[in-house]
Amino acid sequence: MKAAHIAAGLALAMAVAHAAESQADTPDTVATYVARIQAAPEIAVSPTFRAALIAAEDRFFDCNPPQRSVLSRLVAAFALPPQADRAEIPDAAARMALNLGAESLLKAIYMDVYLGKSCTGIVAAADGFFGTDPMGLSLAQSVVLVSVLKAPAHFAAEPERHADRAAFVLAELAKTDAGFPPPSDHDIDVALRAYSQSRGCGG
Repeated sequence: MKAAHIAAGLALAMAVAHAAESQADTPDTVATYVARIQAAPEIAVSPTFRAALIAAEDRFFDCNPPQRSVLSRLVAAFALPPQADRAEIPDAAARMALNLGAESLLKAIYMDVYLGKSCTGIVAAADGFFGTDPMGLSLAQSVVLVSVLKAPAHFAAEPERHADRAAFVLAELAKTDAGFPPPSDHDIDVALRAYSQSRGCGG
């Protein structure tokens, strides 16, 4: 009986050791992603895009710790592998925010957000849809890009819904103290049409 207990104990110890070894061999995707963002050069982005992004997704981003921002969950989704359990996102988001800080969270979004039609990142999207760089984005163009962020494929296929979402982003922006004069309806229509008619980054 004693020998059986010893054998069982050894088997349990070996199983625990094997699990720990396997965990150690598994790459920490969050840490790897954080290191990648920290090492990447800064991206110069129009203040209008930053303002529209924050107004639409987290109006209190500049007032609260980054770990409380919903934007940290968006960035966590970039870092985790596709097969990851969605339940891992809150923990990954908290780690991201603590390690990156507010402005680097935004940099991660600028680098990796998908904005439809094969355009990943603000550099590719600004060029693909509007033929400019991120610093050259107008307020209307910024609003049109931010408005597809939640569901790019959906809004790319439904121009009327895209227009409705752009109106929502503008309304949220008006609630902030960003201080940008609202774009004209004509400017918004031109930007929406440019997005709709563009092939984006698909060639």
